[in-house]
Amino acid sequence: MIKLYIVIVISLAFIMCPSLINAQNNTQLKNDTIFYIPKPTFKLLYKTTDSIGFKIRGNDTLIRVSKYIKQAPIPGVSVAYELKDSLFLEYYKKIAFQKYNSDDSLDTKTMKYWKDPIKVFFARSVDNKISKKVMSLLKTLNKDIDSLSITKVKRLEDSNFVIYSNEDYQYESKMNTKKVADYFLSWNANSQIYQGAIRINKDKLTSTKIQILKIQELFIGSLGWFVYNDDLNCDSFFANCYSDNKALTSLDLELLKYHYSYGICKGTTRNVFAQQHKDSKELIKKHGEFTKIFFTHN
Repeated sequence: MIKLYIVIVISLAFIMCPSLINAQNNTQLKNDTIFYIPKPTFKLLYKTTDSIGFKIRGNDTLIRVSKYIKQAPIPGVSVAYELKDSLFLEYYKKIAFQKYNSDDSLDTKTMKYWKDPIKVFFARSVDNKISKKVMSLLKTLNKDIDSLSITKVKRLEDSNFVIYSNEDYQYESKMNTKKVADYFLSWNANSQIYQGAIRINKDKLTSTKIQILKIQELFIGSLGWFVYNDDLNCDSFFANCYSDNKALTSLDLELLKYHYSYGICKGTTRNVFAQQHKDSKELIKKHGEFTKIFFTHN
């Protein structure tokens, strides 16, 4: 039985994915065991004298060797690339990336995300009924979205996210108090959010139901400094229009799951994100449908 092992390693420069994209394609032939290694990998792992021949496969030069040397594992955690259709990716790009200005041809600011657990504190003026309804949604997110942890805490000093109103102490001095409701986020140089706040004006939002929906909507937005979208049904939390029937739609949940999936690089701009998907799809097209793409995160 001949077993042909082809290990293709392609180095790319990524934001927040500081290692590599790893592509693997295994093919089996018959007779004794032989190994063909791509030329770049051969140069990294073998001596010139280890070569016992070569072959051309498409645009690749494969070097024949008698012994397969397993490459050292890439530092960090490797997660399989998550393939999505183009329509979903267009929605995601419009929602996940804040523009610098109205010129859509320019690149965007980097995507933002929470890495550490979110610990929510509700201020005294936020009614218990409101906090329960809000936490009901947050518990759903906590259960259904990988890499996202949300809990409620009783003490302000234990929190990194505070929800309050105009009637409370103004916890976030940089919040725009002229707005009916708003959120504020702080993030580090790696685009990781580490602190957040939501403020509502109860004098303007007099209905308990509207207060609940507004806090839920703002909290969804604060999970990634998201852009509300004009093309979605108004019942979506990501829609840029009013509805008193807003609820977590299947698309809302899919977008959030994708944003917190490590099958994509974190902290990228829109153009880098698009290029990574283009490169990944080209690798699959070039090396076959069984090619596996991995994003590696330190």
